[in-house]
This record gives sequence, structure tokens and C-alpha cells, in this order.
Amino acid sequence: MHKIFQRKRLPLYIYLLLLIASAVNVSFNGGAFSYVIFYAFLFYLPLAVVYIVYSMAVLNIYQEIGHKTISKNTSEKYSFMIENTGFIPIGGISFMYDSELMSFSDDFTTQNYSLSFRERITIKTRMRCFYAGSYDTGISHYVIRDIFGIIGIKRKVRIPVRIHVLPLIKKLSSDDIRLLNEIRESGNLFSINAFEENLGNDLRKYVPGDSIANIHWKNFARTGEMYVRLPEKQEIDMLCIALITEAMDGTLEMIKQRDRFFEYLVSIAEYFGMMNKPLVIYFYNMGVKSCLIDSPVKFRDFYTSIPENIGHKTAAGHDEELLKTSSKEFGNVILFREKGCELNKAYGNDQ
Repeated sequence: MHKIFQRKRLPLYIYLLLLIASAVNVSFNGGAFSYVIFYAFLFYLPLAVVYIVYSMAVLNIYQEIGHKTISKNTSEKYSFMIENTGFIPIGGISFMYDSELMSFSDDFTTQNYSLSFRERITIKTRMRCFYAGSYDTGISHYVIRDIFGIIGIKRKVRIPVRIHVLPLIKKLSSDDIRLLNEIRESGNLFSINAFEENLGNDLRKYVPGDSIANIHWKNFARTGEMYVRLPEKQEIDMLCIALITEAMDGTLEMIKQRDRFFEYLVSIAEYFGMMNKPLVIYFYNMGVKSCLIDSPVKFRDFYTSIPENIGHKTAAGHDEELLKTSSKEFGNVILFREKGCELNKAYGNDQ
């Protein structure tokens, strides 16, 4: 049905009809009582606006969550408090949140609230977020209406709850692993010199502070001089991925895209970390940064910081700088673009 027949506007229509009726009554009948009724209706709306503006000025809203970093689709403690700091009661207060981003275990926004002089109301519930990333949650807006519900003014909450939601980690499918192997075979398999724990045959003289376990005892028995064995250098395979992210515009579609991007990224990183296979990830966050993932511990460090470090608005437009820096270290770099959420062809110095 057309919006003019919406139920929430019914009080306004009734008020307008009564105002017109009182004006007609004054025109035909006159009299002091008729004028009192007419002016009461006439000045009610301005007074109601003043009342609402006053209520917004004296209403304090606080909200907080147990932890700023939470996991996707998990329940987290949430506290919400409203306080009337004025000298007259205020009422007709309702609250709003984005139900497409999150939900409350007990939805307290379905009712209106009233506060007497200096009264404070605290609500404790639990909150669950549906998408990974960094964004504002909790109560986003509130509405205050006059005592008859004729008009209402909507206002944005000054201090929203900014949270960092960790993505889900999924096991890579056989197709995903096959794709990674194909890319590795196409020239994205890198060799670097890295120290291994195995000791080699190269020696140098012992200096105070060297580990006793590294002393070449056979050489000491033969020469009487203390030498230590140096770690052996061995080539290892390393995969490099550069993250090309989009600018966040706050829309639900963009948040969903970031969620898919993060989920696929951490699934790849978890695969390499748990297999103890080295993976280097380049990203932009106030400058080009990199992260080496070659163990479960390093994966966990990367995972818990991903919503804060990757994909900020400052990352958009720095693709060329990111690729230039990463390609200096590696002959080829796999591009992981957020748009489309796919691994692209290798980027090489000769391209």
C-alpha cells in the first residue's frame, strides 16, 4: 500500500484533521473556548519540536562491547546505557541498528523508552556480527517523538561501536590447492637463501657468547683451538602474494565483498602456516608492509591482526607502489584482487 497510508503516520493525519476542524469551528462559531482549542492545536507542533530538541540535548547514550576484536558469527557481551541529565522527564525514545550487519540476542529496539528526572537505564545483552572486517556496529541511530507520537526526529549516535571481526577459516578445496600448485608451477616458485637449524661444515673461531652446542669438538681435539660450526644455508621454496584491495564505501555489498576476500585469504594463509610452508603477503597500510607466514604461530599473529591492517581506505590507489616494492624482492608476484576475489596471473619484472 502507498506510504501515505502507513500506520506510523496515522497520529499526524489525525492531528491535521483536528487542526482543520478546530479552525472551521472558530470560523463558524467563534467564542473563547473555540479559540483556546484552535490555538492549542496550532502551537502544539512547535512546542513538540522544542521538546524533542531539548530531549536530544539532555539524553546521553553509551555503548560498549566486551572485546574490540571478535570472531564472525560468535556471540559477544554488549552493554547499552541511556541517561536523562535534564530536569524534566523525556519519553518516546526508540533505537535503531543495521540488522543486515548484526543482531542482538535480546532485541531491545522493539520498544520505546521513557526516562524520568535523572534516570538511567542499562541494558545488557549479546551481539553477533555477520561479516568479517572493521566497521561500526551497535546502535547507529535513535528517534525521539512527542508524547502523542505525531512527529519524531531521527539522529545519529555520536559514538558508535567500532569493532574488528575476524573471518572464518575454511579448509581449502582440492580445486583451490590445484590452482595454487598451477600458479607455483608457472613461475611463482621462489628460492631464497635462508638459515636452517642444521649445522654445516663452515667454521669460524669461537667468541664469548657462542653456543657450546655449536663447537666443533673434533677440530678442538685435533688442534686445541675452539671453532664453532656455522648454520648451513639451504634453498627453500616461497610463494609471494600481493593484496589489491578496494576502497570501502560503507555499503553492505562492499562489506560482503571484504568478508569473502578475508575468508579466502586466511584459508590460504592457514594452509601454508599449518604445513610450515613459507608464504609472504604484501599489503598496503600507511606504506607497503609484508608478512611472512611459515608456521602456525606466525599464521595466528597474522590472522588476529588482519581486520585492522589490511584493506583500509588508504590502501586504494597504491597498487603500483605495492607491486613495485614486492617485485623487487621476488621475480614474480601473485595478485590477489579483492574485486572478484580471485588469484590473477603472475606479475614479473619483465612485464
